[in-house]
Amino acid sequence: MDSGTDLDVTSVLRRINDRFIRLGKGTPSHEVKAALGRRRHLLDKLIQQKIIQTTPDNLLPCLRVLELEDEATRTYCYNCTEMVLKALKWLYNGSGPKRYTVNEILSATTQRIDPAALPEMVTIGMLFATDFSAYFGGWGSTVDGPIIALDVLDEILDFDSFDSAWREELRKRTDRGFSGERVVDMMKGDNRPDQLAGATPVTDVGAASAQSNITHLEDPPMPFTNHDILVLISHSSKDAVLASELTEFLRVGLALRPEQIRCSSVDGYRLPAGGHTETQLREEVNSTKVLIGLITPNSLSSPYVLFELGARWGAELPMLPLLAGMQPHEMRGPLSFLNALSASNEAQLHQLLSDISKLLSVPVQTPASYLRYLHTVKQKADAVSGGTLAHLTAQESMFFAESVCWKRDNDGREGPYCPNCYEDKKKEIHLTPGATRGTYSCGVCRNTFRTSEYRPGPRQTRSEPRW
Repeated sequence: MDSGTDLDVTSVLRRINDRFIRLGKGTPSHEVKAALGRRRHLLDKLIQQKIIQTTPDNLLPCLRVLELEDEATRTYCYNCTEMVLKALKWLYNGSGPKRYTVNEILSATTQRIDPAALPEMVTIGMLFATDFSAYFGGWGSTVDGPIIALDVLDEILDFDSFDSAWREELRKRTDRGFSGERVVDMMKGDNRPDQLAGATPVTDVGAASAQSNITHLEDPPMPFTNHDILVLISHSSKDAVLASELTEFLRVGLALRPEQIRCSSVDGYRLPAGGHTETQLREEVNSTKVLIGLITPNSLSSPYVLFELGARWGAELPMLPLLAGMQPHEMRGPLSFLNALSASNEAQLHQLLSDISKLLSVPVQTPASYLRYLHTVKQKADAVSGGTLAHLTAQESMFFAESVCWKRDNDGREGPYCPNCYEDKKKEIHLTPGATRGTYSCGVCRNTFRTSEYRPGPRQTRSEPRW
């Protein structure tokens, strides 16, 4: 920070946030006082109002000050905090205070919560977890700020979800006199100590909030829900190994939860049990924030992949083609108009993370955290056998059209066949016509399909029996 300047309080708080979230360090108190200049008397108020917390020589952000950050940063920090609290609840077995170190919490997190959790995620979560003071009897920190140990109490067993715990903590703070109006006024840079001390609350909270460019602190925006599929990887089941590595690369590189990624052939990312495969996929193809098309010689002969990519393209929604074992000039149809990245190119894999982060408004993690996953994706992509689409279509007698499979013959095509059975087991199962023209069903997998002949409308009652 520049010594001698007289910055507004909001700018100072953002710098404290940035130093901790990006570097994992506290901000020296003397730097903050110098930056505040004439407003340095507000430092004690910021600590009293639980906006920032202090170690002997450094200042650290409290969870509430995240309202100054963008949604992506808030989401990331909220997820880290919930992850740590879940790990502590799993570790703790009652009978009084117990101290858990950062390494113990990291070990529990990777075993029970998130196998790809990183030390810096645990460090962030441990600091913001201290805001839930009812769960802890104390904590220890390093000289430059980060929390390295937490003394856990029986109350941790009451932890259910971040949402409910955070709102309960806000209610307690309001009961103790921590006023959201006074916090907003403080961040506005007001110099009236008597008002900040609580003598006269601010009456026009909306105006104060607009001037300070932050939201009302009593009702923080919550992160993505567990039901949001943010990334869907469209791929052939024959490329399951590469798809699995790509999934891990994206999850670690963007700090996403497993339930926020759909990759139907990879354990932990599959469709829910008991759901109708075709219906579920159709919904998620249109609702996911980002669809990645893993384009390989296998996927270009896969009916389901072509269906998913075609549906996404037709809806004009974000779709990112990622090539493996192919060159851009080998793509056909609508795909040929899209700029494709190569999974065999490290720079382009970095770009893939960057492009997705902008679409999702989530931060890309430090390269050191995901580099080994990137190298594995490149290695698996390099191993994919090359082959052109022209070669494949000349050899394949079965092709996909109108949501079903057909066989080529001298007169054009013959069928239709079940695309699900052919894709998964290479079984050529004739579909059974339904009562309505253009509808079909499979007697093996029980899925139903519609071709272009289907016309919705009231069913017609036949006047004569059908022989």
